[in-house]
Amino acid sequence: VKRFDGTNWPMLGEYGYSPGQIETNRLAISSSGIPFSAFKDYENGGKLTVKKFVNGAWTFVGAPGFTAGAVNNVRIAAGKNDTMFVLYTTTAGFVQKTVVIRYDGVSWVELGSGTNTVSTAELTDVSLATDTSGVLLVAFVDPAYFDACHVRKFENGTWSSVGGGVVNPPPA
Repeated sequence: VKRFDGTNWPMLGEYGYSPGQIETNRLAISSSGIPFSAFKDYENGGKLTVKKFVNGAWTFVGAPGFTAGAVNNVRIAAGKNDTMFVLYTTTAGFVQKTVVIRYDGVSWVELGSGTNTVSTAELTDVSLATDTSGVLLVAFVDPAYFDACHVRKFENGTWSSVGGGVVNPPPA
């Protein structure tokens, strides 16, 4: 990982901040300027690992490879007060699903459960962001709904559709 210093692109910490191969490395900057990295970590079975850069070194946020299974489509977004959100897709048994988690300072906590989730399917072309008031938003293409684009938000402990949810409905 590198950071532009106004003239050059020096390394941010040591080269190769993971001992093994990584994939879908995503970066976000917290509200206080701390870089966070979320990635599929092959050193830990393709599970999710999150790191942050503090005091000149990359440190783990939670345990390395902390998810139950391998992940795909990793996304990370910064919210208010240094809150970090990560979205990933995974397979539980033979069922693919999309999961969104938040770090509470001690551990990663899933946002919603059961039918109160961002989606019970694996999503594609996913974007994760927060609005100016700190509400978490997820935009995605839903292959189960004719590749329509959807937007959902997580507010007051509940996932709900934004504006009906479907940005571009499938053709009739």
